[in-house]
Amino acid sequence: DTFCKAQGAEPLLIFSGSKDIRGLWLRTNRYFEINGATGEAIGVDFDSDQRRVYWTDVSVGHSDVRTCFLDGTDPKVLLTSSESTMEDLAFDWVGKNLYITDAGLNRILVCKADGTACASLVTKGVDAPRAIVVVPLDKLLYWTDWGQHPAVMQAGMDGSNPSALISEDLGWPNGLAFDDTTNRLYWCDARRTRMEYFDMTTKKREVVIQDSVFHPFAMAVFEDTLYWSDWASFSLDSSNKFNGKHFERVLREESKQIMGVHAYHPVLRRRDIHNPCWDNPCEDICVIGPSGYKCLCRYGYQMDSNGKSCSLDRSSSYAVVSEDNSLYRIQRNKIGKETAEKIPVNWFVLISAMVLDWSTQTLYVSDITREMIVSINMDNYTTKIIHEHHTGSVVGMDFDPQSKNLYWADAGKSTLEVCHYNGSLHAILLTNVLGPLDVALYPKAGVLFLLSLGDAPIITRYTMDGKNPKELPLSSMRVPLSLSVDNFSNKLFWADTAKDTIEFIDLKDEPYKAPTVAAQVSGHVLSVSAANSVLHWVTKEPGFIFYLFIPDSPPPGSSSSTTSASSAPSTSRGTRQFVRGSGSSLLPGSSSMELFHHDVVHKRDGGTLPLMQDTDPL
Repeated sequence: DTFCKAQGAEPLLIFSGSKDIRGLWLRTNRYFEINGATGEAIGVDFDSDQRRVYWTDVSVGHSDVRTCFLDGTDPKVLLTSSESTMEDLAFDWVGKNLYITDAGLNRILVCKADGTACASLVTKGVDAPRAIVVVPLDKLLYWTDWGQHPAVMQAGMDGSNPSALISEDLGWPNGLAFDDTTNRLYWCDARRTRMEYFDMTTKKREVVIQDSVFHPFAMAVFEDTLYWSDWASFSLDSSNKFNGKHFERVLREESKQIMGVHAYHPVLRRRDIHNPCWDNPCEDICVIGPSGYKCLCRYGYQMDSNGKSCSLDRSSSYAVVSEDNSLYRIQRNKIGKETAEKIPVNWFVLISAMVLDWSTQTLYVSDITREMIVSINMDNYTTKIIHEHHTGSVVGMDFDPQSKNLYWADAGKSTLEVCHYNGSLHAILLTNVLGPLDVALYPKAGVLFLLSLGDAPIITRYTMDGKNPKELPLSSMRVPLSLSVDNFSNKLFWADTAKDTIEFIDLKDEPYKAPTVAAQVSGHVLSVSAANSVLHWVTKEPGFIFYLFIPDSPPPGSSSSTTSASSAPSTSRGTRQFVRGSGSSLLPGSSSMELFHHDVVHKRDGGTLPLMQDTDPL
């Protein structure tokens, strides 16, 4: 047997329990808690320069990447996603990036360590990725995949040349660890109940431990020792890395599962590795690779011809947020925080309503102070006055993409009005409306819905010319606010602030049936928006937009908690967040969202939030 000990600092094991992150100093056996987990903590790694621990946190319906200092202070959520299952991660201490396995969308992600930018690195040949390690010395990354064709995979750290390193005689390849001193890649197989290694120098594959491990999940290697978590025994175990001898139960807590395992010592972080990203040649993400470096753009952006800078991908989904007189464009990110960029239009005094014509990328905006409706070309941000002088208080707008007509409700004039997309053919459809508040169009049926408060709140259906009124039988409605039609699920939604509910009726039912509660909500709802079978709402609580998948139409592969609403079918719901981009300031009450085509959230009390999407949700 050979035993080698690292000199200098005391080695550290960091591991994730199902509900917390813990540490163990290996020389003195000092055992300590680092931080808690809101869901199930799985993958874990450590940035010794910043003294920050990173881990994945998986809950029902969403997953996060979180971080804190080694002493547990300054906890942060770096990334969050409702569609991804971010299971394991590896920190590249040379390029300062996080590599993440996404078992929800079957891809390998790379993100800046501060969480401000993420990109898909490898998607081809990724089936069910589990564990991941990076080897900056060789500019390579490895991951296990226990999908239909189990494999130990490899690629350049820039995502180049993905291929199967091991593809035979595998069951459930789980944990993964690279031993720099022997140039060997270790993995554990939970189905074959064994641990193996592949020698990168000799190209030989050897079994180290067989049968004595029952359900190994994650592993690490340091000095001459393998460490692994075993689900069957709720333990953290170790053995000699060469022959599997000298088995030791390092730690065990009854019914407290140990998940990810990471070993740290300064000797494992070589400082003589050249970093081609050192001078930051890339605008967004710089990854090291076998041929040097490669620039990547975060979601919603595309690479410019110089291969280094990024610009907005005009074909991707985005939202526009207004606060008082300012507009911000929020590019949709499939993972992480949305980024708000200020739109260079300094024309408005107080924005009251917005709606988008996706087909022409034209945003229509009402300014309640200047009494104008203005259009903005979202490709070049040029503006044009569409309607002026005869507006009072435009509080709700919608756009018909078929007829190219813009409709609005004017509370000051008590009217419902319409004009063509360019401002021509203006007409007043209804007068003497008592307290008009919002309008929602349903062009496929040739009707519109008008919400008015009056002596008692009502929603009235009209044909698109403002004729043939029919009041909806909604006697239970108390203080409604905001209308939205989802043309995909054929439902009309509204919020009731007195009941703390969001309700809907099915427009396919004639006569209309009693409304159904889609969501019981906390906080005062300001607005709702529905499109492509996803409902969004914003409340007075700053910093959030909430969403749920509309009943009977959950997205493929989605899973989340159900609403607490009575009579509502099982739905998935959650929130998303965004951060400021360069040159913009964070908005008071700024919020996150899935983004939807043709629809708008009107955030009253000083702001509006349109939501748009070109294809499907996320």
